[in-house]
Amino acid sequence: MLPPIHVIDFEGNRAYGILEYALVTLENSDIGDICYANCSESDHLAALHFREHSRFSGKAGQFPFAEHLSLFKAKRACGVFCAHNAVIEERLLRHYSFCPEMVRESDERTGGDRNGLTTTPLKERIARVGDGGARWQGTWGPWIDTYRLYKKFYPSVQRYGLKELIRHFRLEERLENLASEQTGEQLTFHRALYDALGTALLLLNFTELFSIRDIKFLLVD
Repeated sequence: MLPPIHVIDFEGNRAYGILEYALVTLENSDIGDICYANCSESDHLAALHFREHSRFSGKAGQFPFAEHLSLFKAKRACGVFCAHNAVIEERLLRHYSFCPEMVRESDERTGGDRNGLTTTPLKERIARVGDGGARWQGTWGPWIDTYRLYKKFYPSVQRYGLKELIRHFRLEERLENLASEQTGEQLTFHRALYDALGTALLLLNFTELFSIRDIKFLLVD
């Protein structure tokens, strides 16, 4: 059985910071918890970024992303991260925290963290899902990357962008319905929630097509 997989998407860059995020948890081959927030630190930055991509006018969020970071540390402590072209999300997370403090020394003795989650020491968790874990030290990995998975196993597909893959595998209607259920709005690509849900659908589609039961098959090489 696969462990919890947390699919994430960020809108922003290292110059502006993370302006919007979404986090979709997959458990037992289904979509579970969904978290998303606007974390632009000013109306000006939000408008500048989102107008550039013709998305929406953009308003400042209630809290900057740094104040949401504990959520990502807690989620990573109990699962594996997934993104479409994960190197982008890795770089943005490391812009805020180079090495995730997923398990403190005191937590390793008690088997839990301050949020009440059951945790396992970092080196042991990585060894379970990776190749011993040396290359993941100091990062937010191991990662599942839907971009790289589809590029490796579907070499005949012409383009591997999120939008193109969603269309190729005819997942548009399901994605639109999921996004509408969460917000009541008609979202588009390049909105964090829409992209995270789309990535989650791609991963679910992939695991179903290949009957994946072992997390090692999904991890970035």
